Amino acid sequence: MRAKNWLNMGVLKIQEGDYSGAFKDYNQALSIDPKFAEAYCNRGNVQYKLKNRLAALADYTLAIQFKKNFAEAYFNRGTLHSCLGDYLSAIADFEMVLRLDSVDAKAYYNLGNAFHRLGKLEIALDNYSEAIKIDDQYADAYGNRGLALNKMQDTQGAVSDLRVAAGLYLSLRNMARYHQLISMIEKLAPTPEFGDYVVQNEVKRK
Repeated sequence: MRAKNWLNMGVLKIQEGDYSGAFKDYNQALSIDPKFAEAYCNRGNVQYKLKNRLAALADYTLAIQFKKNFAEAYFNRGTLHSCLGDYLSAIADFEMVLRLDSVDAKAYYNLGNAFHRLGKLEIALDNYSEAIKIDDQYADAYGNRGLALNKMQDTQGAVSDLRVAAGLYLSLRNMARYHQLISMIEKLAPTPEFGDYVVQNEVKRK
């Protein structure tokens, strides 16, 4: 079989939740084509799911090595850098994603989160706002922008964003997050919890 066929079989197994099987299929693809960037990226996704994070990082880096403008690999590596607490590397990767695709709302959002965690609130706000310009139904972006505004003592702006986010979560039937934000609004002392998009979601980009 061709490497592409093994890749497609791996994607199907991911959709079925068979990560071990997908891992084997991606290995087969790479044994046929050792420079197959998509196979490295997808194997990185599996490694992440299996909690082999350093192995996932290596796979994303190999994917980028063999495909320089691979936005998905940069995105996933940036997400993983953020999970590992390496926010400067995450910022570099998300900025690269945005050079390749300037309308990626998730990249702006995760970039905002990385700056937020570094205490660079104004830059975080700018990135959350860019995400919202692209997707005005982006509940997480409104919520985290509200948290940043509250830290900057802009109570009115914070409440406004948190109310929008709460309404969006309600429409999505995410009642846990809705009630959490309502409590934040009432107390006006939110605890920042950043919802980075995890690597597993990026299989849907295929």
